[in-house]
Amino acid sequence: MERLRYRWEVLWPEDEVICRSVHQGLRSRGYRQGRFVSDEAQSVISEHAVHKFQLRYAETMGL
Repeated sequence: MERLRYRWEVLWPEDEVICRSVHQGLRSRGYRQGRFVSDEAQSVISEHAVHKFQLRYAETMGL
């Protein structure tokens, strides 16, 4: 019961606030980035590997 209480009383409200904020930002006119964080150097902050994996998966699945 304690885990469920923590999930609904602590985690869910935090996640809800974060998700609403992200969605609001994605709808703004100033947002021009794609789904992933990427830089030309493909540094450690870049999500280029995730993007490549998803592209290969979609290709394999015929999507």
